[in-house]
Amino acid sequence: MLEEICKKYDTEIKEILNALDYCFLDELDQDSFEMDVVCCFEDHYKKPFNWDNGATKGVLIFKNYGFVIKIPFTYCDGCELCGAYEGDTDWDYCSQEENRYLKAKKNGLSQIFLQTSCIGEVDEHPIYIQLIAEPLDKIDYNDSRKSNHSKSSRDEIKVVKMINEENDYSWINGLWEADVFTMYGGKYYHRFKKYIKDNCINDLRDANVGYVGLKPVILDYAGFDS
Repeated sequence: MLEEICKKYDTEIKEILNALDYCFLDELDQDSFEMDVVCCFEDHYKKPFNWDNGATKGVLIFKNYGFVIKIPFTYCDGCELCGAYEGDTDWDYCSQEENRYLKAKKNGLSQIFLQTSCIGEVDEHPIYIQLIAEPLDKIDYNDSRKSNHSKSSRDEIKVVKMINEENDYSWINGLWEADVFTMYGGKYYHRFKKYIKDNCINDLRDANVGYVGLKPVILDYAGFDS
């Protein structure tokens, strides 16, 4: 799916990279992202986009194209990032996410991890792409959209809760986990929960898990170890 999007919007992606070429990406952190990247990018890219950021990366959101651009930070709270031990460099949490996807794919678990892929460099700073997903923290399960996402019953929520308790798995989100169980089955769900425990994939809060359509996915699985 991501490869198809990249091929379909190849011209648009090149245009985005060209606009990023005017931005200052050295010593980038969550405080400087808006000024050094977003504002500068907006001056050279005249089409609609939104943006967001976390502790280790900034995100440019292109809803019209169905993808986001992820830009890894080099600093957090004044200190150089150095905890991305599975990344290509220890500060690049986006490369850690890309490598974790490839590892999950080898283990037959790529369905749940939303693919992140490097699409090039701007002034030797790597730039990544990922499909757009709707994170749980943007979904109100109490309104009418609930039926468009969670298809699972209370019984399935009870089942995944019991599985978590019996195996000492960390709890993510009951409705979302029940949807994983419903869509992929109990065997897959067991393998998935054991995999994230064994591989120390953490920080799976509501902002980092969600849906692509009706498919439950993890959209940020880089973790964070400063």
